[in-house]
Amino acid sequence: MNLILKRNLAKFSWLLILLLCLVFGPLAMENFVHFFTADAPRLWLHLFTWVAGEHHTMGPGSEEVLQHTVYMNSRVSMLIHTVAGVTAIILFALQFYTPFRKKYPDIHRTIGKVLFTIVFISMMGSMSFLIATGPQKSFDGLPFYLQLWLLALGTLFSITLGAIAISKKQIKMHQAAMIFCFTLLLSAPVLRVEWLFIGGFTHVTHQVSNFFSALIFGYLAVPSAIAATRITDFRKSTSLPADFTVFKAIDRLIMAVGILATVLVGVKYAIDIGVVTAVTLCLIIIATGTFLAYFAALIASIRAKNEIAVKEWRIHILAYFISPIVFLVFWQILCYFTSSYGAFEAASFTAPALTFATGYLLMALNRKVNRGQ
Repeated sequence: MNLILKRNLAKFSWLLILLLCLVFGPLAMENFVHFFTADAPRLWLHLFTWVAGEHHTMGPGSEEVLQHTVYMNSRVSMLIHTVAGVTAIILFALQFYTPFRKKYPDIHRTIGKVLFTIVFISMMGSMSFLIATGPQKSFDGLPFYLQLWLLALGTLFSITLGAIAISKKQIKMHQAAMIFCFTLLLSAPVLRVEWLFIGGFTHVTHQVSNFFSALIFGYLAVPSAIAATRITDFRKSTSLPADFTVFKAIDRLIMAVGILATVLVGVKYAIDIGVVTAVTLCLIIIATGTFLAYFAALIASIRAKNEIAVKEWRIHILAYFISPIVFLVFWQILCYFTSSYGAFEAASFTAPALTFATGYLLMALNRKVNRGQ
């Protein structure tokens, strides 16, 4: 991808995300006000109902029915989480506007410090809600509950890494960490966009639309952050050496074990479950699509002789092959707490996301520049 195209794509992506943040922000904050006063206009609910229909938003299986009491009991912590989270994503959007960052570096640093505090406040609100609620009262049970914990912890970890990196003047590492943090914070508006599409084009309940929205976002959040790191990476790379090998012997071993784990997952699925459900089909589609996208990006990087890109895609691809290993382990462990199919769903929400995130972390750490370079 040439430099001009990368810059234009980065600018377009930023504008799209900014629009999403500015539209979602006021709607999200106002939405939780109605748990404090009946006079709230409930703008989000009106928009959601207009697109998806009243049966989806207010009928059986809807958030309004299933979660109303849960939200009422935790309305203070959820309001804190929402207001702080919305403020954070709007400030993040400003932070990623390159002309502003370059023209006002002191303001950029000040906002960064404010962001660190706000994100921690938001995640404390989120985690206090999760502790009070428990998996049984979560909107989609254990799978969604575990994913929410991963989102909260991942957000805290990434913004902490970003703060440490910039304190060490590791700008590229800092940028990668903050992209990841921003991606996780965008889960709330992205989920709601997915609700609009799934609810507007299907006849499923809101609980089902949330389940599939969360499954898709959980699997594709890290790949989306990876894509953002690539289109915003303008480092000059040396050409690939003539004797350069993308995958070493240990890499090929990891990939072989990952393929074996995939086969074992299929065998366990055939024995324990035996029926291809919509969840399984969705997982197969997004897993295959991610695999093809990763290798297409790797091949493009090799053809461009971009050593930096090739090395980073190697890490992400290895993380991809490790994910079925982690998936198999998670599935087996979770079987002790729920049914095999329930454990399969919970592993689908957590194992790929956790493995991909670990690969992303290694990529970010590899962006460290040694002193004197």
